[in-house]
Amino acid sequence: MEERDLVIGFSEEEKKRITTHLERLLPYLKPDGFVIVGGLAIRHHLLSHAVAYPPRPFNDLDIFVKNPEVVSRKVSQDFLVYHHHPNDFFLVLVDPISKTKVDI
Repeated sequence: MEERDLVIGFSEEEKKRITTHLERLLPYLKPDGFVIVGGLAIRHHLLSHAVAYPPRPFNDLDIFVKNPEVVSRKVSQDFLVYHHHPNDFFLVLVDPISKTKVDI
Protein backbone atom coordinates (compact mmCIF):
# COMPACT_ATOMS: atom_id res chain seq x y z
CA MET A 1 0.00 0.00 0.00
CA GLU A 2 1.31 3.43 -0.90
CA GLU A 3 1.17 6.28 1.60
CA ARG A 4 -1.34 8.15 -0.53
CA ASP A 5 -3.70 5.11 -0.48
CA LEU A 6 -3.86 5.28 3.30
CA VAL A 7 -4.78 8.96 3.44
CA ILE A 8 -8.48 9.21 2.61
CA GLY A 9 -11.18 11.49 3.93
CA PHE A 10 -8.90 14.45 4.56
CA SER A 11 -8.63 17.86 2.95
CA GLU A 12 -6.02 18.21 0.22
CA GLU A 13 -3.78 20.23 2.55
CA GLU A 14 -3.99 17.57 5.27
CA LYS A 15 -3.36 14.78 2.73
CA LYS A 16 -0.19 16.54 1.63
CA ARG A 17 1.05 16.99 5.20
CA ILE A 18 0.33 13.36 6.16
CA THR A 19 1.85 11.94 2.97
CA THR A 20 4.97 14.10 3.34
CA HIS A 21 5.35 12.97 6.94
CA LEU A 22 4.95 9.28 6.06
CA GLU A 23 7.34 9.48 3.12
CA ARG A 24 9.97 11.01 5.40
CA LEU A 25 9.34 8.69 8.38
CA LEU A 26 8.94 5.25 6.81
CA PRO A 27 12.59 4.86 5.73
CA TYR A 28 13.50 4.96 9.45
CA LEU A 29 11.15 2.09 10.37
CA LYS A 30 11.73 -1.63 9.80
CA PRO A 31 8.95 -2.67 7.40
CA ASP A 32 7.39 -5.56 9.34
CA GLY A 33 7.89 -4.09 12.79
CA PHE A 34 5.13 -1.50 13.07
CA VAL A 35 1.47 -0.74 12.48
CA ILE A 36 -0.27 2.56 11.98
CA VAL A 37 -3.05 2.93 14.54
CA GLY A 38 -5.28 5.71 15.83
CA GLY A 39 -7.35 8.15 13.82
CA LEU A 40 -5.58 7.65 10.50
CA ALA A 41 -6.14 3.88 10.56
CA ILE A 42 -9.69 4.16 11.87
CA ARG A 43 -10.68 6.68 9.21
CA HIS A 44 -9.05 4.63 6.44
CA HIS A 45 -10.81 1.38 7.37
CA LEU A 46 -14.23 2.93 7.90
CA LEU A 47 -14.22 5.01 4.73
CA SER A 48 -12.77 2.12 2.71
CA HIS A 49 -15.82 0.09 3.71
CA ALA A 50 -18.31 2.91 3.05
CA VAL A 51 -18.96 3.51 6.74
CA ALA A 52 -19.61 7.16 7.53
CA TYR A 53 -16.95 8.85 9.60
CA PRO A 54 -17.37 12.41 10.84
CA PRO A 55 -14.77 14.77 9.37
CA ARG A 56 -12.24 15.84 11.95
CA PRO A 57 -9.01 17.77 11.55
CA PHE A 58 -5.80 15.78 11.42
CA ASN A 59 -3.95 15.92 14.75
CA ASP A 60 -1.07 13.45 14.68
CA LEU A 61 0.09 10.03 13.58
CA ASP A 62 0.03 7.09 15.96
CA ILE A 63 2.33 4.13 15.36
CA PHE A 64 2.81 0.99 17.43
CA VAL A 65 6.17 -0.79 17.14
CA LYS A 66 7.10 -4.36 18.12
CA ASN A 67 10.24 -3.18 19.89
CA PRO A 68 12.53 -0.13 20.02
CA GLU A 69 14.87 -1.55 17.37
CA VAL A 70 12.16 -0.99 14.75
CA VAL A 71 12.97 2.73 14.82
CA SER A 72 16.39 3.68 13.49
CA ARG A 73 18.38 5.97 15.77
CA LYS A 74 19.12 8.02 12.65
CA VAL A 75 15.51 9.26 12.71
CA SER A 76 16.78 12.19 14.78
CA GLN A 77 18.65 13.44 11.70
CA ASP A 78 15.36 14.47 10.08
CA PHE A 79 12.90 14.65 12.98
CA LEU A 80 12.87 16.59 16.22
CA VAL A 81 12.60 14.45 19.36
CA TYR A 82 9.79 15.96 21.40
CA HIS A 83 9.55 13.25 24.10
CA HIS A 84 11.44 10.05 24.74
CA HIS A 85 10.72 7.60 27.54
CA PRO A 86 13.25 4.77 27.10
CA ASN A 87 11.91 2.51 29.90
CA ASP A 88 8.57 1.89 28.19
CA PHE A 89 9.70 3.11 24.76
CA PHE A 90 7.43 6.02 24.14
CA LEU A 91 8.79 8.34 21.48
CA VAL A 92 7.23 11.51 20.11
CA LEU A 93 8.75 13.03 16.99
CA VAL A 94 7.96 16.22 15.13
CA ASP A 95 8.56 16.56 11.41
CA PRO A 96 9.84 20.12 10.88
CA ILE A 97 8.82 20.06 7.21
CA SER A 98 5.21 18.84 7.41
CA LYS A 99 4.79 20.29 10.91
CA THR A 100 3.18 17.05 12.09
CA LYS A 101 3.77 14.92 15.18
CA VAL A 102 4.02 11.15 15.51
CA ASP A 103 3.51 9.18 18.72
CA ILE A 104 5.40 5.89 18.68
